Amino acid sequence: MGALPPPVRADWAQIAISNRPALQQIETRKAASDQQDALARVDGLPDVTIWAGYRLRTVQTDMDHGTDLVPIGMSVPIPVASARRSDGEQASATHRAASFEAQHGAELDHLASQLEAAEASWERATVLLKRTQDELVPSASRTLDAV
Repeated sequence: MGALPPPVRADWAQIAISNRPALQQIETRKAASDQQDALARVDGLPDVTIWAGYRLRTVQTDMDHGTDLVPIGMSVPIPVASARRSDGEQASATHRAASFEAQHGAELDHLASQLEAAEASWERATVLLKRTQDELVPSASRTLDAV
């Protein structure tokens, strides 16, 4: 009866990363922050409106001689503090994304430390099993035979 070799650390890490819901949650939140950043960047731009129309007049009066009208126009709103608000929202989303990136790294570090501890426990158990097989069992067997 021998000790099993410890699993390959890369295999453990891959399984642990793929089965860690906290990592997936952080990645989803970071993606949402990136989308909010892009939305804030676009939302800060003024909304330009272009319009065109045609008015057909059929009734003629003394004031209106029935001339058809073709109005064409463009409107650009005057941004009042929208650029500052947009910049603030964009900075907030950028910092939030950086925070989620740091959380992701911290979660990976925590996972790595747990795997290191598990591997160390495995190695200690292997050493104890080997010592038991090589020294303690034969010694106990010799003692039993002597008695």
